[in-house]
Amino acid sequence: MEKKFLLTAFLLLICSFLFSKNIEDSLYHEYNNKISYGKQAAGRQLVTYFIQQNYYDYPIHLQKKQPRTHLDMLVKLGMAKAAYHKADLDNAESYAQKALSAVDEDSLLWKVACQEILAEVYLRKGKMGDALKLVESNYEIGKKANNNTVIGYSLATMSGIYLTFFKYQEALDYVNEAITIERKSKNTKRLAICLGMKSDIFLKLDKIDSSLIYIDEALAIDEQAHREDKIGIRLSQKADILIQLAKWNEAEAICLKARSIFQKSNSVMDEAKTLLQLGTCKRNLKQYDKSEQYLLSGQQICESIGYKSLLWEIQKELFLLYKDQNNLGTALSYFEKSVANRDSVIEEEYMYQLGDYKAKFDTQEKENQLELAKEKNKHKIIVIILLGTILFLFVLLSFHTWRIAKLRKIREEELAESNATKDKIFSVISHDLKNPVTAQKQVLGYLDSQYGQISETDKKEMISMLKQSCDSLSDLLLDLFEWSSYNSGRIEYHPIRTDLYSVINSTLEKISMQAHLKNIRFENSVRPNSFVFTDVAMLETVLRNLCTNAVKFSHNDNVVEIKMEEHDNEVWVLITDKGIGMSEETLAKLYKQEVVTMKGTAGEPGTGLGVKMCKALVEKNHGQLTMQSKEGEGCTFSFSLPKAETKNE
Repeated sequence: MEKKFLLTAFLLLICSFLFSKNIEDSLYHEYNNKISYGKQAAGRQLVTYFIQQNYYDYPIHLQKKQPRTHLDMLVKLGMAKAAYHKADLDNAESYAQKALSAVDEDSLLWKVACQEILAEVYLRKGKMGDALKLVESNYEIGKKANNNTVIGYSLATMSGIYLTFFKYQEALDYVNEAITIERKSKNTKRLAICLGMKSDIFLKLDKIDSSLIYIDEALAIDEQAHREDKIGIRLSQKADILIQLAKWNEAEAICLKARSIFQKSNSVMDEAKTLLQLGTCKRNLKQYDKSEQYLLSGQQICESIGYKSLLWEIQKELFLLYKDQNNLGTALSYFEKSVANRDSVIEEEYMYQLGDYKAKFDTQEKENQLELAKEKNKHKIIVIILLGTILFLFVLLSFHTWRIAKLRKIREEELAESNATKDKIFSVISHDLKNPVTAQKQVLGYLDSQYGQISETDKKEMISMLKQSCDSLSDLLLDLFEWSSYNSGRIEYHPIRTDLYSVINSTLEKISMQAHLKNIRFENSVRPNSFVFTDVAMLETVLRNLCTNAVKFSHNDNVVEIKMEEHDNEVWVLITDKGIGMSEETLAKLYKQEVVTMKGTAGEPGTGLGVKMCKALVEKNHGQLTMQSKEGEGCTFSFSLPKAETKNE
């Protein structure tokens, strides 16, 4: 009888493999509809299938008569892994929770396994607080059991959560500890995962060289082990680096290769990531229709499976795509969607903190109730504490809601202001570029056609005019480049103790040619060894812009004075010229950070971008920038810096 049953079960298994597209669903159906011994056999077949698929991270010893609850836990855990692989996150969550509820109280490793897959599902669905709670639980279990496999995995997952919250240093600390554990245990699969994660963190920190080193090591490990699905993930991570380097064609080629791997293995969530990358590449290659196709496909996948932590990134890229095409209405719509989805993911952290506070409060409440049994006269105090806590939570939640609304409004205002500033700048730049370029074209055309008939004196005068025009264009483009660099965040702040006198002299040497052409002399009365605590590169940019402006708006044969005043804990630098000065209206516009167009005494163009950036750089160095001017009498630009008294500052 037993042999007959086993033969029947074996034939059923073969039929499932041959005729069912979802093998595990077919086997699970058999398992659910069997009773007693037949259920045991069907369950063992299902677990055997899951072992072949590498769905279990811990060794399994199947017995002829497996404990019913343990077998049921293994079946539900395997079904959770299968559903997760197919991006069926709702079913994956349901199966994982059922598996967790079936774990024996003393089976800590299987509790960890169930919580690991459940945490992965929560991460994909954007439930960061729930995921973090499970990971912390696993970490504590690993510590108590002295199990490095559990500890390493928990640390790596914690790193991923902190990376999602843009807390890069915490993420780096966790992943470094995980890598140390995995190298010692020689678990190459998880080592490659951790190395890939470290590459992602370095990419966010803009450390491209380090990011490439770690992703190449991870890719080599997975290629050596022939882990096709992991190779696809590593290729996708490397594509992120190439996108950061603006190597669009190379990134696209790698993404297509990774996507092919994901389609073959039906890894829907990983494919959605490559669709975002391909959309980014195509947008930057100006292939807007293809970019839109990729991004909308990725959005559809994320919305259908509830993949919130990637959805907001795709919507942000759609915002940039429609903005590039000047489709501002659609762009704004996607900007709002992206912000809303991003806030909902980040809000999980806040909700987790509230939940953590509530858990601690509940513990305290129980202790208070024990005290009540001994001292009933404390009842009023506990009621007051309870009401106060509820009121505090209500106020805190109200404040958070108000803060979210305020931040959203600020973002919208910043976007509108940024677009208005950009349009104004483009208008000013195009106007200031058009005139000198047109003049250069006419002069060069005249020289080309009439060269033999022009006197040497006229030729020299024309060449001098061309040089002056080119110098003006160069200054204009340098202002635009520095303004763009600051606004894109490529300028980093690294303050050190430095001698102000030396930096001023070095800067004056660099602009000496401009001053010489107008016979303008600088008088630097700053005394040597005047030390300030500042970012040297930013200080040089501020000095060069302000001194260049002084030359630009001064008459020939003039003097520009540079003085220093010391107050308590700061040093003030004053740059004064006797040039054309500014009206009160122009000065007011500069204080409001508006774009202002002015011509120098030799016709040099000025946009006000330099002053706008100088103010931002000085404030970045914990100082202030002030301006004083009278039309026809010159200007004084003053800025402060923190004083550095000793070498220890």
